Amino acid sequence: MKKYWKLITLIVFSGISISTFYLVTVSAENSYPQYTIETRSGDKEVIKDLVLAASSFDENSDYGNMFQIDAEGTIGSKDVPFAEQLDMIYQHDLSTQKLYRNNRAFFRDKAWDMFQYYEDKDSIIYANNLFTLVEDYDESHEKLEVAVLNKKTEQETTFEVKVPDYENYDSFYVEDVQKSGNILHVFTTNYIAGETELYQPITELHVYKIDLDSQEIVEDLILAPSNDDETDYTSYIVNIGSTKSEMTPEPYIIISSNPTVQPDTTESGVEINSEDITITAYNVETSEVTELAVPNEFKGWSESMYPLVTNVEDEYIYYTTLKENGFEMNRFNIEENTMEQAQLIELPSEVMENFLTNPEGYATPLVSIKGNQICYVSTLKDKAGHDVGIVVADLENGQVLYDGTIKNSEKMNDVFKDVTLTIDSFAF
Repeated sequence: MKKYWKLITLIVFSGISISTFYLVTVSAENSYPQYTIETRSGDKEVIKDLVLAASSFDENSDYGNMFQIDAEGTIGSKDVPFAEQLDMIYQHDLSTQKLYRNNRAFFRDKAWDMFQYYEDKDSIIYANNLFTLVEDYDESHEKLEVAVLNKKTEQETTFEVKVPDYENYDSFYVEDVQKSGNILHVFTTNYIAGETELYQPITELHVYKIDLDSQEIVEDLILAPSNDDETDYTSYIVNIGSTKSEMTPEPYIIISSNPTVQPDTTESGVEINSEDITITAYNVETSEVTELAVPNEFKGWSESMYPLVTNVEDEYIYYTTLKENGFEMNRFNIEENTMEQAQLIELPSEVMENFLTNPEGYATPLVSIKGNQICYVSTLKDKAGHDVGIVVADLENGQVLYDGTIKNSEKMNDVFKDVTLTIDSFAF
């Protein structure tokens, strides 16, 4: 009889365990919105590596969710290990997440800004302005901290370098990190001392060239045009926020510079004449700076202006112009210093509605290039009728390879059916 009691106990325990697992799973699925990617045309294999970093918000409450959507469905924070839950909560960039999971020790005590990292087949490099304690933030931080991880030996080397003439600046911020040979190129925005309280602070865009062998700054370049007695300039790196991964090697850093304008009142805003904007290319290998003959209509200096800089990829700058019947792709050849013929990616009006009707304040579309393919993702799904569209096309001939949209899953809990879904970023 004893052995039967053992068998009965085992069966009951197993049943409870399975039931508990099922209830926890169902509970987890019901605790965040569930979406699926629905194919309208094309081969779903094209988006097998697509991952969307998404968030939802219910206007009737202060409650929101952060999760990911891929070809298999929705991945909530409760579906992944604890370390990856933090990635979703803080919406860390998808490429930075992957790098972190493989190199946790290297990321310890470092910022999570992907622009401050560089990766190639041999190493991962991090550069940032040096400060340690929050209480010390207002003190002078005139040093750059550099950390280099050798992928083969897994050995980390860390050192500090002092920024030249730091007394001329109130602060600086690392914008990008690149490498050529043993020279590290650290791009920074430096805020001119005493000029940071203006409507548009006076800044300089620098590149500090650091010899990784001697661990010293060997050159400090102010990227054109520099401030002078008559005109102050605001410069920013076009590559940031447009390339598929800001941590990868890039042969050219594209810089947009315009005169810094101080409006009469903060309400009047800032008007910039496109003719006054200068576009230059910094060659990472040679450090040469070349002014580019970019037409005025492609000198948009903010994300709210079209056409958008879509990607800086190898020797090309790609621009997207939204049309009623599709996307017009314009490509500027940096090495030839000329604009090439436009390529139209034609789409039906019901698809373009996803991209043309988003309310002001939402950047549309998000765009990424991989090889000879380009992927467009619109950013909003809500009860007003806006939908998330996903389009993949061939860069060379404009042929649409995939067209899809995001739909509520059959698993969707009723309480989430009217929430606003926002696509924050994606990996393709």
